[in-house]
Amino acid sequence: MSRSITIVFVLLIIIIAGFAFINYSRLNQMKSDLLKREELLGESERLLKEQETSISELAEKMREVIRKQEHPQHEGIVSNIEGELRGLQLKVDELVQMRKSDTVDIVLFGEEKAKLETLLSEREGQWQEKAEESKRIISSLHNEIQKYELESKLINEKILDIEGYLASEQSQRKELEQDLTRFQETIEHLQGQLALKQDDEKYVQQISELLSTTQELKEEISKKDSTLVQFQKEYQEIVEQLNAYRQYVEELKQELANAKEIEDALRKEQLAEKETGYYEVKSGDNLWNIARGKYRDGIAWTKIFKANQDQIQNPDLIYPYQQFVIPD
Repeated sequence: MSRSITIVFVLLIIIIAGFAFINYSRLNQMKSDLLKREELLGESERLLKEQETSISELAEKMREVIRKQEHPQHEGIVSNIEGELRGLQLKVDELVQMRKSDTVDIVLFGEEKAKLETLLSEREGQWQEKAEESKRIISSLHNEIQKYELESKLINEKILDIEGYLASEQSQRKELEQDLTRFQETIEHLQGQLALKQDDEKYVQQISELLSTTQELKEEISKKDSTLVQFQKEYQEIVEQLNAYRQYVEELKQELANAKEIEDALRKEQLAEKETGYYEVKSGDNLWNIARGKYRDGIAWTKIFKANQDQIQNPDLIYPYQQFVIPD
């Protein structure tokens, strides 16, 4: 009978160890597959409860068998088995706690990933807005420059017309002055002749006509002078306007150059952000393999570790969903 009970105890220990081994294997499987951790955790807890129930039932059956056999020497064996059961229960509780801690880490990593994605989306939106604003500014400056260059061209043409007109008016005024001089000389000559011939009506009439013509010439010259003054004033105003346009165009060109510099700086910033890549940790990853994939050199894992020390406390422990900066 004693031998039968011993065999029963051995079988129970094997069964319990088998249950514990199966449970431990399942827990290790859950650890390696973090992507399904939450579902597996629930399943694991359910299985643990079933195992605990099975262990309790087996322990109760063992106690019942021992009580029926009433062999005192079996009390030590029962005590040992109970101790092993408590040890297994502690291990199971510890593994459950680890799974819960890992689940919290997954939630935190998921939140961090969502924050990074939101930040990246915001930065892309800001870049897009800045790029569009730069394009609008550059387009507006181009249009203004073209407008003022066209107006400057029209003003130049107007200046040339005025300069031509002024040259023509000055030439005509000079001719009038020459005519006036000739008429005055003729009048003086006729007046000299008239002094010699007091009664010669012919000379009197000629002198009268010449004096009338001379007066007309003086009035014409006066008009020319007034016209020349007016055109010279207008010419000066147009020249000043042209200079102001030219200065404004230069200012617009400088603004355009500044806008292009800002656009170039924005492009460089975007390029720098893109060149500084990110890597999302997957199940089964380690820093050595990530470095080999990115740098073709596993030893370069230290670069990744140094660039992400705010996330990596232990280089041997990294978790899925973590976002690591990959430096150049």
